[in-house]
Amino acid sequence: MFVSMIQSFLKPGSSSVDERVLNLELLCYNFHESLNLKPLFVHLEKEIRRSRDVARDDYLDRLYKVASETTRKQMLVLEGAGAKFDRVVDLEELEKNHGAVQLEQGALTVDGVKRISP
Repeated sequence: MFVSMIQSFLKPGSSSVDERVLNLELLCYNFHESLNLKPLFVHLEKEIRRSRDVARDDYLDRLYKVASETTRKQMLVLEGAGAKFDRVVDLEELEKNHGAVQLEQGALTVDGVKRISP
């Protein structure tokens, strides 16, 4: 299964954009923890943007959806292995200050080591 999905990206013109998006979705949902799929995302996004396919916007939506889902899963894995804290960033304040805002301090203790964010 893995080999056939990868081959759709490695053989030029061997499959349609729809098939490549589907194969990337399958790769992400099945192998996201063991592969860095970013190069495939970047390549496929460029290919879709150059395409004149009537379903182009649908392909981009699917690509962004699987990217968001993969990111969410990776964050859950990282959070499960350690600890986290959340912050709220006021985007209007961020814009007013040209990308600079003072964030409240956060502290984490992992394995007895306390880290304080600036």
